[in-house]
Amino acid sequence: MNFRVDVRSVLTTGLTLAFALGAAACSERFLPDPLGQGGSGSGSSGSGSGGAGGGPVVHTEADTAAMRAAIDAYVDQRFEAPPEATDQLLALLDEGHFNLDETEAILRGPRSAYPAPAMKLGQIGTFDVTCYHVDYSSIAYFKVPLTYDPAKPTPLIIVGHGGDSSMSKDFARSTALDYIKAYNQLGKTMNAILVAPATERGWSPIGDSLILSSISRIQRDYNVDPERIYVTGQSMGGHLSWRTALTYGDHYAAFSPMSGGYPEWAANGTLRNLWTTVGFNTWGEIEPYDLDKTNVILHDWLGAHSFAWTGTQVPGEHPIATGAFPAIADLFNQNPRKMYRADTWYSSSGTMQYTGNWVVAGWPKQTINLARPLMYNLRHWIRVTPRPDFMGSLTFQGRVLPDNHLDIVAENVRQMKVMLHPMMGLDLTKPVSITVNGEEMFHDVVAPDRKQMLELIREFDDRGRLFEGFVDLTIATDSPVPDPGMVKP
Repeated sequence: MNFRVDVRSVLTTGLTLAFALGAAACSERFLPDPLGQGGSGSGSSGSGSGGAGGGPVVHTEADTAAMRAAIDAYVDQRFEAPPEATDQLLALLDEGHFNLDETEAILRGPRSAYPAPAMKLGQIGTFDVTCYHVDYSSIAYFKVPLTYDPAKPTPLIIVGHGGDSSMSKDFARSTALDYIKAYNQLGKTMNAILVAPATERGWSPIGDSLILSSISRIQRDYNVDPERIYVTGQSMGGHLSWRTALTYGDHYAAFSPMSGGYPEWAANGTLRNLWTTVGFNTWGEIEPYDLDKTNVILHDWLGAHSFAWTGTQVPGEHPIATGAFPAIADLFNQNPRKMYRADTWYSSSGTMQYTGNWVVAGWPKQTINLARPLMYNLRHWIRVTPRPDFMGSLTFQGRVLPDNHLDIVAENVRQMKVMLHPMMGLDLTKPVSITVNGEEMFHDVVAPDRKQMLELIREFDDRGRLFEGFVDLTIATDSPVPDPGMVKP
């Protein structure tokens, strides 16, 4: 049976029906109806209320399960959600008296249900991947550890296979299978799920969508910990690991590129975008294209600038560094994602959105779905509005200081959204002060905004990207942004 839920029914009929649907779907895949038209909803942005008598509401397991199912359905709609979907969910939360903390607990918890596993634990299986942002489809190999428990969040390791951008479909798939086998011991050491997507488009921007779409798929089938998603790969997959860390660094917990990278990243300052990431790079004694020299350059630059990266040369020619797996596993296990870190730094330019593909002879034209934007205009708790007509880079540094104070230095940024959460060390019941380029631009209490909180999670399909307060700033000044590490939080 393929159980399909009409989200508008969940969101407008109330908690009782939502529970009935959620209970019926306890062993079925919970899917949204993106075409439904719902009611108006309340649109409340507050933190919820108590019971009719003003006291706290004690929710039954059935109530919580029903709300979990409704939130799953809401997030699953992504950009196909009708405009009123968030207001309808907020109305349902208010009707059920779910306050802000309870809503966050549901968002950070497991899904309401997971389907029966497609493969036995410990065996390699495949699933189809249709990229969410572009009309490209492939498969991904996956392996779930024998220790998997659907009640417990499980780490996920993305493995980028090697090869080139002109691989045949069959060769790409056989190579991805070889790679998931090669990385098996890393997955076993960490009790992690392994996923190795296959790409004959290289790890181009299409590959970014392929990875994120693979994550979206696997986390609906298994209880994946959003704070412990790691990226590794070798050769072409090593390039992927480096580029993913540079562009999408706050989507993941840590990185381990093997025999990849480009030396100019050290010379032109690109590596500065790794300040907020953690990584372990490896390279062999013998490498093609001077990758041994490249990785020494990258490793030495990161070390000299006190970045949280380490690495090592390993024996062999262009190897998958299996001998380094214990050290990589230790680094991964010790470093969950730090979304609420006390400092952040980022520099980018152009649209900061996936809008173009590589041009490679023999590739068919792929159409990007701009109605499903893949943005990279944010890092942790700062998001900027791109300036695609501006030729330079937009750069910012943000620091959380004592006494509810955030200090930001920005260059060429005109619009900025600052996102807040108590886990940043802030007391959101008291005024928050935000200084930009030496000028105090905000000083006030920031009310919880559940609407923006929910829509941010839905946009990125990332339940760890959870913030309670949002402050929009217009900036008229520029200031040189210190290189990361020069000013400590």
